[in-house]
Amino acid sequence: MLMLSVYFTSWNAEIVSAVSAIPVAVTGSRTAISMIIYSYVTDTTSIKQRTFRVGVLTAVRTFGKSLGSAVGGWMSKGGMSYYAIFGLSGGLDLIGFFYVLFFLKNIKNPDVVRSKSTCVKLKHIFNFRNITDTVVSFFRKREKGDRIRLFLLVVILICTMAPMQGKQICQKFGNTCIVPTTNVCIINLIHKS
Repeated sequence: MLMLSVYFTSWNAEIVSAVSAIPVAVTGSRTAISMIIYSYVTDTTSIKQRTFRVGVLTAVRTFGKSLGSAVGGWMSKGGMSYYAIFGLSGGLDLIGFFYVLFFLKNIKNPDVVRSKSTCVKLKHIFNFRNITDTVVSFFRKREKGDRIRLFLLVVILICTMAPMQGKQICQKFGNTCIVPTTNVCIINLIHKS
């Protein structure tokens, strides 16, 4: 959407929104990628290492988003063109894609019991006990002050993500026009650092 808004200024906001929403709607965007990444890590990691590796993955994804915005802003202020900035980002994405495609092996974890029945899988997914187990596990006492570290990670996540989400919600439900909102989002993405 950003590229369409910058380089196709003759298009109105409705067309840009519709064209940019189609790939996201078809592929599942960040939600699908997040599910794939976390599923891979949990399937290929032992139970003892799983919490640590998921925590590292979450930290890398959280801080990587902020770092990517900062580097993009720094490159923009340094005089690089949009083609160079988005070309570098796209190139790094392609390198990551080909690494996953050709070098990353899909290792089945023998500790994980897989059911072949779709009904059993759906019952497990929509089981309310999963939610209660997660909440109980979050608040249980841990060794060496690990519970405080967990709470601090949640606070960092909230402080990192809440301003971005809050701004988007205010723009979506506030009394603003689509075009100025799009311009504000574009300017914010380009100049964030």
